[in-house]
Amino acid sequence: MSAELTPEQIQALLTDYVRQALEDWEAHKASVSGPFDTTFPRDHAAILGTYEEKTRQALALNRTSFFEPTVDDLLKRHGLSLEKDSPSYRRFALELMKREVELARIGQARAVGDYSDTYATSPPPAPQPSLAAIVPQHLQASSVTLGEGIAKYVNVQSRRWRPRSREKFLPIFNEFLELVGDKPMVSLTRDDMREYSRVVHRLPKNRTRAKLYKGKSIPQLLQMTIPAGDLLTPATLDDRFVSVSTMLNWLDEEYPGTFPLAQLKRVLEVDRKPTTEARRPYTDEELRLLFAPEVYTSRKLDQAWKYWLPLMGLCTGARLGELCQLRLTDIKQDTASGVWFLDINDDDAEGKTLKTAAATRWVPLHPALIELGLLYRVDMLRKRKESLLFPSLLKYANPDQLGKAPSKWFSDFRQARGVGGGPGEVSPLTFHSLRHSFITRCKLQDLDRRKVKEIVGHAQGEFDDVTAGYEGRFPVKALFDDVVSKLDFSGVLDLERLKLTKWQEMV
Repeated sequence: MSAELTPEQIQALLTDYVRQALEDWEAHKASVSGPFDTTFPRDHAAILGTYEEKTRQALALNRTSFFEPTVDDLLKRHGLSLEKDSPSYRRFALELMKREVELARIGQARAVGDYSDTYATSPPPAPQPSLAAIVPQHLQASSVTLGEGIAKYVNVQSRRWRPRSREKFLPIFNEFLELVGDKPMVSLTRDDMREYSRVVHRLPKNRTRAKLYKGKSIPQLLQMTIPAGDLLTPATLDDRFVSVSTMLNWLDEEYPGTFPLAQLKRVLEVDRKPTTEARRPYTDEELRLLFAPEVYTSRKLDQAWKYWLPLMGLCTGARLGELCQLRLTDIKQDTASGVWFLDINDDDAEGKTLKTAAATRWVPLHPALIELGLLYRVDMLRKRKESLLFPSLLKYANPDQLGKAPSKWFSDFRQARGVGGGPGEVSPLTFHSLRHSFITRCKLQDLDRRKVKEIVGHAQGEFDDVTAGYEGRFPVKALFDDVVSKLDFSGVLDLERLKLTKWQEMV
């Protein structure tokens, strides 16, 4: 059902949310046999304090994106649906953030034994009718066709899409509509989805651009014998099926009960093995070849980003796009501990994007980067009134594709060093393999897996529950002490010979 919630309904829903979160925490405490470690109350309170601070900052900036998954989950649990661009949805998100601040404040007090909050003494509220029962249902439109539903989905979602997203999704949905047919949504069947999957598995890559396939209809393409190397890759198929499934999810919420969603989506499975070798981490010998001082600091490295990006990729585990869009304001020092870190975010209005919600994070700077002069570089650029960590990148790439030029350059650089596949060959080693190397080193040293996931921006997986959302982030110092400071790159990086002043000062 879709509707606008009144302020009273929002508050009723969130009051129940706070009570449930606190009850879940008390149930968790009761499940622990014996007392907590003596340092736990202080550490737990510190974590919640950091979470409260970040939530307050988000409130001040009117930034709700980090909390939207919680909003969506809460609405879904109560059988409700709100348009994401509606005032009611934004009001709900902002009110939720206020309650998260309240939860963090209560949690900090309870962590040290203070149960004076009203939630500890107030009797539970009298039973109320379900919010789902008092919000009028959206009339089911059983006659709505797939074409009309998809058009509405695109119209609503495209307000949030970047131009590249629109270019990606529209062909996928047009192809889906072409293969399934513009029929009433209620008549969409598992057989339709099976046929869609079967045909997509037989289509070539770049069928609208590749000379051999350009201009041919789908029936004509299905008559051709297409080489395995020209077919859509498993990753592309999976991405396509996820896009279609997401669209069907939205239609199911917009027009509840229209079709058996779970049964339809279950048909969309990739039935193809990868034809290329999976990415892997670099060996130590390969890293020594890449970062050999006589080559890595030679005149052929004519841009500062060519020097810093691979080093930062190895020492932080960050994605290339995340590093390319760093601003000087994103390099910060933790006031409590003095630890320097990257604040990887999509806060500002300069086109910064992140792959997932979990990608918003703090990444402590490895001592090697500081020894090489990264902080000196930041200070010099600030004095020059620059804003980006790598301003010269704007000469080589569009602002919304800053990683494209570095990715191509690194591929050429890697090949020239005899590392990975050669020109024209698909290689299991790319810039992203530096991220694999960081994560693998953490694994081999048996470092705290949960903290490693937070540093590299992976969803916590088995740790995702109500308690996890209540905990907030680890303090920067804990991430540094327990993970980053323990990674030793001395066997692959000759810091004395790699350190050159020009890379600190070059724009």
